[in-house]
Amino acid sequence: MSNVEKIISLRSQLENCTEKADKLLERIEQVLLNDSVQKLSQGAAEELGLVTKVMARRFSVQEVCDMLNLTRQGLYKAEREGRLPEPDKKESADGRSIRAGYTLDQILNMREIFGRKPDPLARKCTLGVLNQKGGAWKTTTTFYFAQYLALKGYKVLMLDTDPQGSLTTLMGFKPDMDIEYGDTMGPFLLQDEAWAKEEKGDYHAIDDLSYAVQGTYWPNIDLIAGCADLLRIELERNKITNGAVGIYSQRTGKSVDSPSMLLREGLSSLKEYYDVILIDGTPSLNVTTLNVLSACDEICVPTPAHMVDFASTVQFVDIICSVLDNYVDRGSAVDVPNISFLITKFSSTEASYTMEDIIREVFGTLVLKTPAVASEEARKRGNELRSIYEISPSESTNPKGLKSAVENYDRLFDEMLSRVVTGQISTTGNLKSALNRVTAVVGGEE
Repeated sequence: MSNVEKIISLRSQLENCTEKADKLLERIEQVLLNDSVQKLSQGAAEELGLVTKVMARRFSVQEVCDMLNLTRQGLYKAEREGRLPEPDKKESADGRSIRAGYTLDQILNMREIFGRKPDPLARKCTLGVLNQKGGAWKTTTTFYFAQYLALKGYKVLMLDTDPQGSLTTLMGFKPDMDIEYGDTMGPFLLQDEAWAKEEKGDYHAIDDLSYAVQGTYWPNIDLIAGCADLLRIELERNKITNGAVGIYSQRTGKSVDSPSMLLREGLSSLKEYYDVILIDGTPSLNVTTLNVLSACDEICVPTPAHMVDFASTVQFVDIICSVLDNYVDRGSAVDVPNISFLITKFSSTEASYTMEDIIREVFGTLVLKTPAVASEEARKRGNELRSIYEISPSESTNPKGLKSAVENYDRLFDEMLSRVVTGQISTTGNLKSALNRVTAVVGGEE
């Protein structure tokens, strides 16, 4: 068999596989019509992708009072006076009618009524969570931080740049089924006017990324989704490097310094609608990553407390240094973000503590004080495609473990909100000077 024949044969086999997969997925969808699906819990049905994902958690009176700095008496009085609607009720185990708790939508309404909106941030921030190493907890960090911010009352936009669409999946969508090319940043970065005209009827649909923004099951969190069609960006990267900037500038009248600045332009007009934009980076260095680097005000690098992962993080840092050197050589006026490092996968072991010491020695004050602990509760919730913020203590088989996990992430995100989002992490200068320091430490110059 010749090489050409082998290629044709392989393609035929793969095509058969995808056809089988499509038919299987169709059958799974049809399960919705079967009474047996009614026997599944909401969580199990969501995990299987059989129902629309919902934020089902209810918060207790005490949780709401703690969240909004209220007293129980003040909350009850507002209900009696009609400033708040009557509380939802449910039947208790012994048949009594009791409070069902409050939804996040109801809590956000209370923020309006009681004047408990969060203090405005010092600036609108675009934060990228980046590392070339898969499994560094980029997506988990983005997913959890967005929910933490939403619970605080902030409006958040998440951008999934990974063709695998893991963040998109966590937010209740099925990449490549619910999500396609036109739901991603693809048409904007490629400046695909043919798509804009055919699908939106207007070339100006790709003047920014608003065409791809969609709501999610979490109040206050919107998403620009990701799916396998994002691979087109890399496959057609010549369109970005050779034509997209010119097309964009000619149509909008806006000047763009380089192809790597396109994403920043696409997000700029959306900043007025959100307090924070979070970008979940792809585990590779490509034209998308370069655009993310240029779009961010801040970069957070999840750094697992494992030697192999740490080595990959240092390689990622070296690559960014090379990219920045290239910008300097070209005289490119790229805004350079600040950088911070977040220790992830931390545990109470000698090896973890040793790696923490190494990471802090290398990256110094750029390392956040609170590491993300590898907890069993977070692992369980991940298997269920949920987060620790979506489950109440009464639902957990290990409420003490859940409380510990939530407290860990709350401390971490309090620090990220106060130091990273507001730009206070940049105590040693911008990204370039920080990376120069890293190179010096790794090279043994300090």
